[in-house]
Amino acid sequence: MNIIEIFEDCISRYGSNPMIMEKQNNEYLSLSYQDIYNKVKKFSIGLLALGIKPGDKVALYADSGTDWLVAEFSLFCIKAVVVPLSQSMTDEQELKHCLLHSKCRGIVVSEKFYASISKMKDSLPSLNLIILLAEYLGNEFDVVSSERVYALGRDLYEAMNEELSALIRSISYDDVAMIYYTDVQTKKEVVSYTHRNLVTQVDQMSFLMQIGEWKRSYMMLPWSDIYVHQISLMLIMFNGSTIVVPKVAVDCFCYSFFRDLHDIRPNFVYLSLSAIKTIKNRIEEVIAHYGKFYLLLLEKYIKLVESTILRSSGYWDFKLMGVLSPFAKIIDSLICKKIREALGGDIEYFILRGPFLDRQTELFFLSIGIPVLRGFGTVMSSSLVSLNFKKNDCYKLGSSGKPFHNTCLKIVDPLNKNPLSVGEIGEIYIRSESIVTVDLKDSKNPIPKSVEDWYSTKWFGFMDLDGFLFVDGVLHSYIKNSIGEKFSPHPIEVAFYLRSPFISQCFLSNSGMDFAVMLVVPNRQAILSNLNPSLRDEQKVREAIRLLYASLRNITTELKDQFSNISLPKTFVILGERIEFRKNGEYYCEEIDPVVVEQLYNKEIKYAYSVQAKNPYNPKNLSNMLKMLSRRKE
Repeated sequence: MNIIEIFEDCISRYGSNPMIMEKQNNEYLSLSYQDIYNKVKKFSIGLLALGIKPGDKVALYADSGTDWLVAEFSLFCIKAVVVPLSQSMTDEQELKHCLLHSKCRGIVVSEKFYASISKMKDSLPSLNLIILLAEYLGNEFDVVSSERVYALGRDLYEAMNEELSALIRSISYDDVAMIYYTDVQTKKEVVSYTHRNLVTQVDQMSFLMQIGEWKRSYMMLPWSDIYVHQISLMLIMFNGSTIVVPKVAVDCFCYSFFRDLHDIRPNFVYLSLSAIKTIKNRIEEVIAHYGKFYLLLLEKYIKLVESTILRSSGYWDFKLMGVLSPFAKIIDSLICKKIREALGGDIEYFILRGPFLDRQTELFFLSIGIPVLRGFGTVMSSSLVSLNFKKNDCYKLGSSGKPFHNTCLKIVDPLNKNPLSVGEIGEIYIRSESIVTVDLKDSKNPIPKSVEDWYSTKWFGFMDLDGFLFVDGVLHSYIKNSIGEKFSPHPIEVAFYLRSPFISQCFLSNSGMDFAVMLVVPNRQAILSNLNPSLRDEQKVREAIRLLYASLRNITTELKDQFSNISLPKTFVILGERIEFRKNGEYYCEEIDPVVVEQLYNKEIKYAYSVQAKNPYNPKNLSNMLKMLSRRKE
């Protein structure tokens, strides 16, 4: 079955279920599966009437929501190829590269992105149709509003419905469905997904994740991301559940997020590492407001949970959550249950985008009864290939879960390519029908020629005796210390980032030296909220540095049991700006490219190894902290 045939099967089973809830004018409005299907049929016919043909590439450069959903499934219906463009892709040259390379004949664009496309359309010879997801009052022949597309679909429905049905039936399992552009490691790659890749991924995830109909999934991640695309647009909807599309403002994330949780009461929340950190910090702030005694009780409870997990070889039995002992029952009733109610009362788990999570943070959410699930996958595997799922025998502390159904993983020696034994760290290889086999010549990593071949992910990790995958890091990020040992900085960076509210970004470096150093971007808002406003500028800067360094030293001490002493940072250098690679792009700490940062901040890294840097109040730290605190917003 192709994607649309599966979608039509869902309509027959879940037609009246709400498929999507989207916030409009401060109110959530829902559309059923049948409502979306009716819109898709009309939009598809409208596209055909406007000249979009099977095999044409059409870009999607829009906000996540109903319009995106309808446009994408309509393009699948008429055998066109979807080219999703990231909302953060605001650089004109980057946009032009994707549109030129894919030879897009059309683009569906939100109103806020229209100006960028309009400005460059004359330099895009293949582009002859722009569909604006808003009212259009202009008179350019190659621009139409989405309402015009729907109108054409309604007018021609009777005449063209049979032609549309025939197109859907003719879609082959190996037809290209999507072309996806990524700038992993800041090098543009392009990947082509067939219906086989996308459908296989959904089938594999569904085998483990029994989402269930009527469940609500709160999606805080952009649909242009292939991971989010597969685990939201495909998996959730093909299980008869509902996608909730929030409108969360960056400057009032906490207020908008927690208000939405009470209004919508979602069952699953999909979010980023930075959102996880914000939620954890907010929970701890609220608990501390009622007294440090409650924080101490929670810390003791978390240690009890950790010791229980360690006694069971890392497994956690979710049936025992909150009933470990009489003490655990009291803590769950007194603190954890109230936290769950404050988060809407119905959240079963968070799903994190990315394979890295600090152990302390993982235990925190596990203890309150809302585990953070994480998995492993690559762009070439159409998304995830393993997941640490909330299910007995499927969740193990610190892991990225077991491989999906009909997915094979093996750990290989990177030098001789021989399979390694259980517990040995090596390169992760994948074999699955979800692996891309269509080569568009831009990928830097050779792809399999058939679904029977193994794919080298360039990620490192190990498998344990129970078949759980533990991810260590990606090949290009490994650094070497003075005794020749290679290690991944990502887990250490994530641990510092999640454990300190005063860190906005951090980057670990060890260029063959005797010790590691770390570049730190302070979290301006968190630091200011902990400073006495009556302090003078110079005093304020020095107190801010004291707060930050106290936090960094405490974390270093806490992590000595998890990481080798030579891999933990001995000195820190404060940066007065966020680490960015692109003109308009921002990256979270786990996504920072070490090669680029080493080049951009070479002077700062060298300074970190100087004698002067050992003093927290060195001139560079004082200058950069002042610069950060003086900014109007982070």
